[in-house]
Amino acid sequence: SPQVTAQQPLAERLELRLAAAARWAENPVNRYGGPYMFTHWLNGLLTVGTATACTHLGVDVVGALSYIPFLDAGGGGATALTSSTSCVAAAACTNSLTMPLRLVLLSIYGRRVFAALDAW
Repeated sequence: SPQVTAQQPLAERLELRLAAAARWAENPVNRYGGPYMFTHWLNGLLTVGTATACTHLGVDVVGALSYIPFLDAGGGGATALTSSTSCVAAAACTNSLTMPLRLVLLSIYGRRVFAALDAW
């Protein structure tokens, strides 16, 4: 890899350092990427499943959130939090449930798409 010297322009030095950092990060990603993705997927499903089960069993989520120091259930902070986090929960659920499909699509089309982007 090219050496970074003080005579090079700042942009070139930054580019070389970023490229070196990316090469350094590739090894763990290539080595542990599959197990990490599987663990992340399983955690997402377990989190969504646990939260759904608690809600169906009648757990008072807003009441539980009132124990968090910076949320005041009486002031509407917990209610506002639950209404905004429902969108995040839906996104997490969709992400976890569609991961196998996305991996299949990536295995089918990924190489061609990345080759086309590289040629572009």
